[in-house]
Amino acid sequence: MQNGNCLDILKKSIDLINCVKSTKHLKGNESMIRSSIKKLTSVIAVSGLVCSTAIAQDLGTLVPGPKPEKAPPPSCEPITKDPTEWDLSAYFGYNMTRGNADTKLLNLGFDAGREKDSNIYTINIAGADGSQDGEKTQRFIRGKLAYDRLLTEKFYLSTSGSFIADDIADLDYRTLISPAAGYFFIKNEKTKLAAETGPAYVFQKQGGDDENYLAWRVSNNFSWKFSNTAKIFQYADYLLNTDDTDQSIIVAKAGIEASLTSALALVLSVEDRYNSLPAEGRQKNDVLVSSALKVSF
Repeated sequence: MQNGNCLDILKKSIDLINCVKSTKHLKGNESMIRSSIKKLTSVIAVSGLVCSTAIAQDLGTLVPGPKPEKAPPPSCEPITKDPTEWDLSAYFGYNMTRGNADTKLLNLGFDAGREKDSNIYTINIAGADGSQDGEKTQRFIRGKLAYDRLLTEKFYLSTSGSFIADDIADLDYRTLISPAAGYFFIKNEKTKLAAETGPAYVFQKQGGDDENYLAWRVSNNFSWKFSNTAKIFQYADYLLNTDDTDQSIIVAKAGIEASLTSALALVLSVEDRYNSLPAEGRQKNDVLVSSALKVSF
């Protein structure tokens, strides 16, 4: 209904009421007049309601109301945590191929870290199990506990212990206890670069032979957050047998981590484990390339 037609109907209805009221020849029929006026008033009320609805619709079309705000997209930036509280994360990865080669690789891990009152605590646990065409290519588990005490903003003393068992390398166990002195060359919110060195005592059983020896250890740790949602990381650990310098062990890892949500990230990494004197019939190098999903909590 057009707004002009609505107004015309209302105007004519009101004129009709006034006309009935002013009609003199209907005197003596006051009850009939009152009844007619009531009916006309009802018609006017209904017409007014219909007209007001039409006008409101037209105004809503001409002047639309505010559009509802869209919900912001989910953030990919990692959750900001209090550095004095534990930073906990776990990761899981599974790779499989079928066809000319049948391969499987499962890798799991758990990391925890905390820095409070010049004390730095670190816990790392990792393991992998893999095969190709029914033959085992990876099966190891390792763990590390470390405590660092900052003496200055960048210089620290450290005590650490680590363990590894590797079926593919015919290593039943290797346990390492090592005090060290370290230094942060870079230490800020985005970049950390540290190196440490010190003596280490090694207990191991490799190739069925037990062996304990004193070694010297050198290691480094690096991470760089180059954007709000991505970072690269790297570490290396070098161990030299002081009784037999022909024997050395290197464990190195590097990778990239990209956030998918505030609590979930994709991690791609490559790891190399080198032993200059491996067990009989074993290779010196074991390389692991893996991808995993990391959950922070």
